[in-house]
Amino acid sequence: MLANRVKETTASTGNGDLTLAGAEANFQSFHNAFSTTGTFYYFIIDDVNNEWESGIGQLSSATNFQRQTVHDNSSGSTAKLNLSAGAKTIICAQSEYSTQSAVNVSAANAALTAADLVLTNADVASIQADKAQTALDRVATGNDKTATNADVVLTNADVVLAEADKVQTGLDRAAVAADLILTNQDTIDTAADVQLAEGHKNTATTQASTATTQASTATTQAGIATTQAGIATTQAGIATDKAVIATDKATEAANSASSITGAETASANSASTATTKASEASSSASAAANSAAAAASSFDNFDDKYLGSKSSEPSVDNDGNALVTGALYFLVGTGMQVYDGTDWIAASSSGTSSLFTYEYIATAGQTSFSGADANGQTLAYSANNIHVTYGGLDIPVADYVATNGTAVVLDDGAVVGTIVRITAFKSFTIADTYTKAQTDARVMQGEVFYENPTTVTTDYTITTNKNAMSAGPITINSGVTITVPNGSTWTVV
Repeated sequence: MLANRVKETTASTGNGDLTLAGAEANFQSFHNAFSTTGTFYYFIIDDVNNEWESGIGQLSSATNFQRQTVHDNSSGSTAKLNLSAGAKTIICAQSEYSTQSAVNVSAANAALTAADLVLTNADVASIQADKAQTALDRVATGNDKTATNADVVLTNADVVLAEADKVQTGLDRAAVAADLILTNQDTIDTAADVQLAEGHKNTATTQASTATTQASTATTQAGIATTQAGIATTQAGIATDKAVIATDKATEAANSASSITGAETASANSASTATTKASEASSSASAAANSAAAAASSFDNFDDKYLGSKSSEPSVDNDGNALVTGALYFLVGTGMQVYDGTDWIAASSSGTSSLFTYEYIATAGQTSFSGADANGQTLAYSANNIHVTYGGLDIPVADYVATNGTAVVLDDGAVVGTIVRITAFKSFTIADTYTKAQTDARVMQGEVFYENPTTVTTDYTITTNKNAMSAGPITINSGVTITVPNGSTWTVV
């Protein structure tokens, strides 16, 4: 965790827990910011012994500070620093590790959000697929109903045909009976003719009796024909009823077919929706992959720019690639360094001084000066940002080599006891000055011209005990006041 304005001091030594001495003015204590329930990022600074340590800590009480995990320290390791005697400052500070964690957490959250979207769309696609399957099942059921109704129509058609055959049979029987009646009538007529022609009474009587018998038979046959005609009429009515039933079933079949068409349309719509959701799920999966790739790229770019803590100047970035202009790293014992495209230079002058002076007392014939000087300070500098003297006299740059940041090598051996002083400059800002073009504009042919406006438009007070001069004539606008204090003079020439 991080919190604002957390700063305390401690006098603890060694590599164990630290006893906090309380918050500095305008700052809050660690206990006030974090209590004893959470961990936090810390930075220990020992300006007296040039020691520092960064990592993750936790409080076991209001004043007992525990170092849980060490990320880096002035010894270049991740072990708890064996602190020397003296006052130390402890602050809550953000490090490269917390920044990288934030990047990783943000990328993980983006990937999880995209993954949730993929799962949601997959669930929607599954539901739509189930709906499509249900619609297909309805289509299959409708098809079965259509087949059943078609069978009913065919069966009823067969019944109609069978009843029609019965009607035709009855009609055929009625026609045969009618023919028989006509035949018997012809027989009666013939018998009468015979009776008249032959004049034989007995024969006529016999023939009349035969004719009566035949007439009775014809009447019987006519009754049979009438009965058959009634049966045929009944069968025709049955056939008509069956035809009506067949028509109703045909209508039901048509309605079922219409329902099937609607179900097929719904199924097609569900299938289209499922396809759309599947496409959305695929797009979400692609977006999740892109988010993960973007997070990885962002972290890689950050890792290429900030290289972390190093004990010497790196020649490539953390991936083994060429250094990029603007890259940063923390040089142990010196501070932040920035790459200008050619060399590593100090990133700022945030220390307590803008230059360091190292003094070495030469041994006989000594040429190389490095490491701790006579005052125990270890030589460190940026190339081209040093000044070297020998016995109090400046040494030309051509008479020594200073390129690696840790050693200066003289061309000639030194005389024993001679003081070699090396001044290393940190980054600083040059005071406001005139450029060459501005100076050239004011200096012409050895004469210096000073130009001033001819009208005073705002109030002005000359500095006490200072004199001022202007080239006249000068016009002072109405309402404007020029104040000349005692001991000061304003001259207009």
